Amino acid sequence: MEEKQKRKNKVLLIFLIIFIILFFAASGYIVYDKFFNKKEPIEQKEEKKEETEEKEPEENLPYTLSIPKSEYGYLCKVASEGCSSSLEIPTKTEDAKLLAISSLSNIVLYKDDVLRTYNVKSKKIDKIKLEDAYDAYDIATNEDETEVIGIIYKDGEKTVDYSTTYDLVGFYNIKLDTKLYEDKNYNYIYSISDKYIGATTENEEATQNHLLSTTKEEEILHKYGTCVMYDTEDEFILEKEGCIGEQGATIYTPDKKVLAQELSSNEFSIYNKQLYFKQDNKVVIYNIKGNKVKESSNYQEVLDIIENYVVAVNNNKLIISSLDKDFTKELDDWNDEKYYHYMISGYYKENELSNENEKEAGIYLIVGNHGADSSDSSGIEYYFNPETKEVKQYDLPEIMGYAKPILYLYPEKETFVTVSFKHPENLTTTYPKFKDNWYVKASPNGDLYDMDNNYYYGLYWEENSNHQVDFKTGFYVTKENAISFLEEKLTTIGLNAKERNEFIMYWLPILEKNKQSLVYFELTEERNNYNELIINPQPDSLLRVAIHVKKVNQKVNIKEQKLPQFKRQGFTAVEWGGVLYEK
Repeated sequence: MEEKQKRKNKVLLIFLIIFIILFFAASGYIVYDKFFNKKEPIEQKEEKKEETEEKEPEENLPYTLSIPKSEYGYLCKVASEGCSSSLEIPTKTEDAKLLAISSLSNIVLYKDDVLRTYNVKSKKIDKIKLEDAYDAYDIATNEDETEVIGIIYKDGEKTVDYSTTYDLVGFYNIKLDTKLYEDKNYNYIYSISDKYIGATTENEEATQNHLLSTTKEEEILHKYGTCVMYDTEDEFILEKEGCIGEQGATIYTPDKKVLAQELSSNEFSIYNKQLYFKQDNKVVIYNIKGNKVKESSNYQEVLDIIENYVVAVNNNKLIISSLDKDFTKELDDWNDEKYYHYMISGYYKENELSNENEKEAGIYLIVGNHGADSSDSSGIEYYFNPETKEVKQYDLPEIMGYAKPILYLYPEKETFVTVSFKHPENLTTTYPKFKDNWYVKASPNGDLYDMDNNYYYGLYWEENSNHQVDFKTGFYVTKENAISFLEEKLTTIGLNAKERNEFIMYWLPILEKNKQSLVYFELTEERNNYNELIINPQPDSLLRVAIHVKKVNQKVNIKEQKLPQFKRQGFTAVEWGGVLYEK
C-alpha cells in the first residue's frame, strides 16, 4: 500500500513539472510575440509584398507613336518606299516624338512627357531621367541590344562638307544616373559595347580618336589619325588604322597591354577569349591577361587564321592545324603554281549558307592555279568540318570570271541600303550570302551591318563570266614597275588610300607572276552596260573599276588609255574587281 502511494506521488510530481514547463514556455512566447516579434497579419503582409513588387503604379498610355518599318524588320526614322508598314508604341501624350533607333532596331528612344525607351522584343517601356534638352540622341546598348547602357546626347549641330558635328556631346549612364564627358570637347561620340564608347576630336593636324569607359570619365586609348576605329571582341580591344577592313590592326588586352601590331585580317583571330596571331612564320596564342598560352613551330608559310585553326604550308603540303587541340590535317601538295584565296575562304555558319548548293557549315578553303597559262581560272575547294574533322575536296572548273569585285558604301549618315544586280544569275560566290538582294545598315566610315548585326567592310561577289576587251588601248606593265603603275593609275581614277591598298594586295601578285602584262581599266559606264548595280537609295556618286589583265611574252606598243578623275560627293559607292585573260 505504501509502495503504491509512492508511485502515485511520483506520477503527480512528473505531471506538475511538465505543467510548470509548459506554463513558462507559453508565457515566454506571449511576451516575445507581444513585445519583440512585430508580425503583421497575413493579409497585411501580402498587401505590403504586392506594394513592394509594384514599385510604380502602371501608367495610363492612351496614345500611340507610329514608327515606319521595313519588310526586313528594321525601323526607319521616316516613311519611304522600303518602309511601308509600321510599329505602334504606347505613349502618354498625343504628340510623342521619335528621337533615336538602335542599330538592330531592338530599342527605340522617344519623347512624350519624358524621355522613354521601348524594347521592341519585350515591349517594356522605361523612363529615362535625362532631360530632353538636346538636338540629337543615340542609344548605347549591350551587344545583342537586350539592355540599354546609356544615351549619347548632342547639341549645337553643324554640317561642313557633308560631315555633321556638334558643339557639345556627352554620354548619360542610365544605371548610374550620371553624365560623362560633357566638358571634354569631343565632337562625336558613338557606342561600341557595354564597357566602351568611342569619341573623336579634331584640330588643324588631324582627327584624334579616343576609346572611353562607359562607367567613369576614363580614357582607355587615344590615337591620332583620320580613320582610326576601335572595336572589341571577346574583351580584346582592336585598334584599326583604316577606314575599312582590318589591315593595320593593333590588339590590346583590357588593361591596355599591346599584344600585336600591324596585323592584316588573315593574320589573326579572336576565338573563345584567346588571341591567335601570326608572328614571323609561327602562330602564337595569348589569353585575355596577355599571357602566352602556346606557340607553334615554324611553318613554311602562314596563309590564314580562321577561328582556332591555322591554314599554312609546311613541307610543301597545304595543312589545316589547331594549336589548342594539337590537331593537324594535310590537305594536298603545294607549289608555286597555286595560290590561296583568303578573301573568300573562311568559316561559314548555318545562317550564311543560304544557297542549297552549299551543303554544310564549316571551313571552306579556296585554292587557285597559277600555272604557265595565266588564264587558268580553275581551282580546288576544300571543305573541313571542325566537329568531325572530315575533309572533302571539290574541283572548281572556274574560280575567276569577274574576280574579287567588292563594293564599299559611304553614306553621309547611317542609312539602310539595298543592293542588287540587273543580272544576279551571273553571280557565283557571294559574301555575305546574296539571296534576292543585300540589305545592310551603312555608316559614313564604310562599316556595314546585316540584320544579324554581323560586320562587313564591303560586299563581295564573283561572276561566272565577264565583259571581254580588245586591248586596243591600255597599258604595258612589267613586274618591275607594277607597284608604281598601280599606285599612280588608281589615284588618278579616284580610289582612296585604303581602297588602293586592298586593290594592290590582290592584283600585284598576279602582275608580278605574269612578269609582262597588258592592262585595261573598265570603268563605271562600261561596267553598268554589262551588269548594272542597283542601289537604293541611289548614290550621289558611283565609281566602278575593273582591271583587265592579259599576260604577254614581249613588249607591246599600246595606245595609252585616258583615265577620267572621279569626284566623291554625297553618298558615295565604290566598286573594284578585275578579269584575267588567256595569252
